[in-house]
Amino acid sequence: MTAMGKSIIGLSVLVLVAVVAFAGHFFGLATIDSQHGYYEPVWHPDGQSLYFFDRQSRGIIIGAGWEHFTAPANIYMLSDQIRLINYDPVSDRETILWQLEVTPHLNRWTRRYHNRIFGWISTVIEPARNSLEFKIGLNIPKPPSSEIWIYKGVFDGGEVTTNGWGQGSPGGMGSSELVLVNDEELMVIRNPEAYGAAIIKIRADSSYAVIRSTEEFAWEMVVAKDLTERSRREQIERVRHFIKVNKELEERYKKEGFNEGQASLKAYDEMENMGLLPRTPRIVAVQLDSLEQDTLPVNDPVFHIPAEYYAAGMFKDIASAISAPGTEVKASTGDHLKYYDDDVGVRLKNWRNDGNDTFVVETDGIFHRLTVH
Repeated sequence: MTAMGKSIIGLSVLVLVAVVAFAGHFFGLATIDSQHGYYEPVWHPDGQSLYFFDRQSRGIIIGAGWEHFTAPANIYMLSDQIRLINYDPVSDRETILWQLEVTPHLNRWTRRYHNRIFGWISTVIEPARNSLEFKIGLNIPKPPSSEIWIYKGVFDGGEVTTNGWGQGSPGGMGSSELVLVNDEELMVIRNPEAYGAAIIKIRADSSYAVIRSTEEFAWEMVVAKDLTERSRREQIERVRHFIKVNKELEERYKKEGFNEGQASLKAYDEMENMGLLPRTPRIVAVQLDSLEQDTLPVNDPVFHIPAEYYAAGMFKDIASAISAPGTEVKASTGDHLKYYDDDVGVRLKNWRNDGNDTFVVETDGIFHRLTVH
């Protein structure tokens, strides 16, 4: 098709849309609406500026589109611009790093309800010192399911590298932990159509301030209960504390002469004791003078494990426990394997995984009762 032919078709589409919009508006069936808002604000690692997406959309809406009361409205998107912005709140300086003029929403009809009339987009921004990665995901209803589109990019040295829009899975669309820097957490206050009407920063004492806002923003949109429920502060601070303590413990054990692997294991043991990790069950062995004299419950089975199985690296927790009766050893069933045609490992593993916490092991005629707690 020639360039002139394409231009004629493009002009025809615009004329058709204009006629439909005019007729619909005249008879009270359609409106042309615009929306503007913010998405995914995150701090630069130094906390001096922030990044966010700015989205400006415009489209024709035909029909009421009120969920539970009417059918979905018919939507035709006229424009859908997404910009990546760096903003310095001190100088009030805004820098457009990159902008996208074409999205899969454009030049097509879809059916949607109000509260997301122009569609929902998910975004992720992961800043580093001198670059950042970002991802945009959008969902377009297309009965009986929908289309999922993803746009990934890397901003580095003033340029964006990307492969453009592609259909795929929205996996990995979680928010960056850099929403919280220097005790200030960023959050978006959304308008009725789910566009960000304001970006606010919230301090640990629950006080907050508006950083950026659109014309639609109103103070009554800020609800303290919602801020508390949406806050990620506790989660982020817990993860950061975990990483900090783990690093400090590993460094301490390395200075004491342990290699990297040993230092890591000892650090995790200590973090279990500190309550920063779930406690791994322990196993304790008690040697029995004779099986008949013991008050072992009759239902607890006896597992016969030859010594060579221990030498082969199987039943490590049991081997450690019976070599030092009365000493707590970390319990595990991961090395309870089948040894050729002997299924003792499988039977013992099943017994323990069923929640049984006592059993007897016999090796070379010596019996031990083992308890897991």
